[in-house]
Amino acid sequence: MPLARKIILIICLGMGTVSVVQMIYMEWLLEQSILEQTKNQVIVFLKGLERDIFRLGGPTAGAPLQGLLEDEIADQDNFHTFSVRSLYIYNPAGILLADTRPGVHGAKDLSGHYGDVLRTGQPYIGEEIEWEPNPQSGEAVPQIDIIVPLKKDDQTLAAIEAELDLRATMAIISSTDDRFERDFLLMVLAGTLLMLVIVWLVMYRSLVAPLLRLGEITGRISKGDLSARVEGHQRNEIGALGRAINRMADSIEKLIREMEDASLGMMKSLAKALEAKDAYTASHSGRVTRYSVRLGRYIGLTDAELELLRQGALMHDLGKRGLHRHDQDRAARGMSHLQRRQRERVHQPNQSRRVDASSSSSMTRLRPAALAR
Repeated sequence: MPLARKIILIICLGMGTVSVVQMIYMEWLLEQSILEQTKNQVIVFLKGLERDIFRLGGPTAGAPLQGLLEDEIADQDNFHTFSVRSLYIYNPAGILLADTRPGVHGAKDLSGHYGDVLRTGQPYIGEEIEWEPNPQSGEAVPQIDIIVPLKKDDQTLAAIEAELDLRATMAIISSTDDRFERDFLLMVLAGTLLMLVIVWLVMYRSLVAPLLRLGEITGRISKGDLSARVEGHQRNEIGALGRAINRMADSIEKLIREMEDASLGMMKSLAKALEAKDAYTASHSGRVTRYSVRLGRYIGLTDAELELLRQGALMHDLGKRGLHRHDQDRAARGMSHLQRRQRERVHQPNQSRRVDASSSSSMTRLRPAALAR
């Protein structure tokens, strides 16, 4: 798999993981917000009920108080996010003064939060949702308790507790969660696509494109184009790699230049040896070299091509060094009575006595000129 795809895949996995965690956390916050809103509505409802209780004469009103609580249970059309399962009032002794629950119930244990409301005068709001079975259907019903003190002249006379049925609240939470998840996923998808486009553009410009250029340069160098160099001066790892490739190309070019100089020195030594042995052949090679360079310049060869032509012309007769002395003398003097086999040896030097052109690039480029007759 290409590096760019791996990076994008890692980014997608990371963003997906973060998005899932974020969605779960935001759903929890949303649920808590809806529950807090419901609890605040219940507090407002109970405060209003407190005013009605004191208009009747207070928590000791007896039968009118019981009727008021039952009317409130029966008339819950205005409640949209919760419903009240039961209401009851107890005094500082824990005795129930009014109770909408069916059956007979004993006094409240004031050692816990029931007594704390009376002692501190502060409301109690249940934190955890309790699941209680419905007496009629047996279905588990989400429930929470809220207790509000009944005060007069800053004195707590009793407390009223409301047991809430949160099925409507949970339905709202579920519906809201569904909409939230859908909208959140669409938003995350759009944001992810936009982020991927931005990341791809940035990554392509700063990573993929430079790497492709480096690959192109190294490919040209491997094919023998030692003039290829990495341009630009990026101050990062890509730039360091480009500079390393340039240094490598410089080293290769220097090494090949040294090899060519050594090969050329060897050719010149052979030419001087031939000149010392046969002045005619040496002057002939010089004339061929001069005429070849003039012709090459006339037809528009480059300086590099002219240098190759000059070197090839200089060494085109070095094959005669491989002939026996008797054949060299006769070939150098251009004797017309050379035997056929000897003429072939002069014009078609075999592998044992021609310059080996397989050991270096410079020899390979000189080979056509050196073997031309």
